Amino acid sequence: MANLLKMRSIVLSLLEKARCDKHLKNSLEAEIDIILPNDISTQPYFLQLIEREETFLKTLFIVSDANITAKGSLGTRSFAWSYISTMTIPDTDSDSELAICVRPSSLSKCPRCWTHTREEERNLCGRCEGIIRRAD
Repeated sequence: MANLLKMRSIVLSLLEKARCDKHLKNSLEAEIDIILPNDISTQPYFLQLIEREETFLKTLFIVSDANITAKGSLGTRSFAWSYISTMTIPDTDSDSELAICVRPSSLSKCPRCWTHTREEERNLCGRCEGIIRRAD
């Protein structure tokens, strides 16, 4: 848990930089990319943990989405702004680091839950649509 809280601290500092530079008002306007290095031969427990709990990370960081990706799979995407920091991966023999990137959300704001997870042509995000359907 201490390592997850360390990662959260890094994310919160990057979000604060974006907020100070007036790129976002609310952390839910952002997405997080956790970029894993390509040079790790055995996967340490910490990486297994964050991959297993990937859906929980957005809640821990209080952002609209958190993605775990390999360094080579980022492609040539460009964003209006982004902030990047690194973190040493605990329990590794080498000084392997993962990168943490905070960037603007690629989706629109859902008026019900306020997360930026709604596709432009929809009224609500998929999660809220499912909840509304079950309530009917």
